[in-house]
Amino acid sequence: MKEETKAALIEQHKWQRFMYMIAFAFVLQTGGLILMGIVIFQFIKYLLNGEPQARLSQFSESLAIYVYQVVRFLTFASDDKPFPFAPWPSQESELKHNLDTQN
Repeated sequence: MKEETKAALIEQHKWQRFMYMIAFAFVLQTGGLILMGIVIFQFIKYLLNGEPQARLSQFSESLAIYVYQVVRFLTFASDDKPFPFAPWPSQESELKHNLDTQN
């Protein structure tokens, strides 16, 4: 093995990111389970009352944004670590971020 390759393999920040990626992969799976529970609950609420619960809809939007941020980190589309290393996402902040990056 070349010395450059060996040096690249032992860089601490790469292994730290790997550990974060493992943790966020578990978070992603948990987030998916929570979203599935919300989907089922909201549909039952919709069937019974004709409308979903508004506060839960707001939370599920922010959770969906969070899951999006986790996926971006895991796929190297972003180096920014999501919550708890950053504030919990709000709908407005993510919308503004998306508009800023498109222009």
